[in-house]
Amino acid sequence: MIVDNADDTGVLADGTGVNARSARLQGYLLYSDKGKILFTTRSRKAAEELTPSYVLELDDMSKIEAQQLLARRISKPALLDEEKDVDQLLKLLEYLPLAIVQAAAFMNSNDVLISEYLSLFRITGIETELFGEHFEDPSRYKELESTIARTWHISFDQIRKQDRLAAEYLSFIACIDRISIPRLLLPPSGSVLQQTKAMGTLKGYAFVTEL
Repeated sequence: MIVDNADDTGVLADGTGVNARSARLQGYLLYSDKGKILFTTRSRKAAEELTPSYVLELDDMSKIEAQQLLARRISKPALLDEEKDVDQLLKLLEYLPLAIVQAAAFMNSNDVLISEYLSLFRITGIETELFGEHFEDPSRYKELESTIARTWHISFDQIRKQDRLAAEYLSFIACIDRISIPRLLLPPSGSVLQQTKAMGTLKGYAFVTEL
């Protein structure tokens, strides 16, 4: 059994009826040696809460894997001959699968070269428009938004509900830079414990990597 997108553990663990304990959805999940339940989530904290000691963490997509994904999604294989542009595009998209799929869908539907897409992306402010472009993706549920922008907003809203300080940190970081931000620059809010938990939330969603 697969429980997909289990980012909010409260949906499963919190009761909503008069008898909260009996109303928990988690109580209806069957556990047996004859089968397994797989939870997918963007939050490491949720993963640890749902399946302590049984967490399988997915690494970032490698350059080769990203190239293979783009090759599967692009409708004109000849575009991949622009090796320098392909490398620049994948690096620009941080090797993120959804971003690669969305970029390929845009290029396919608008008959755009990779070099032309890169030129569009470098125009100040236009990346938000590009990441907000809707596209059909048969590999995702129809009721889910398939855009990078919407996916990011869903994650941010979830963080804001779970950890206000983490959301404050993320909002601040977005106004500074994407890399090499000293921790001392973060807003001096909350206790040391709250600050540690906030950083743990952001690392759990893979929004930041602390070195």
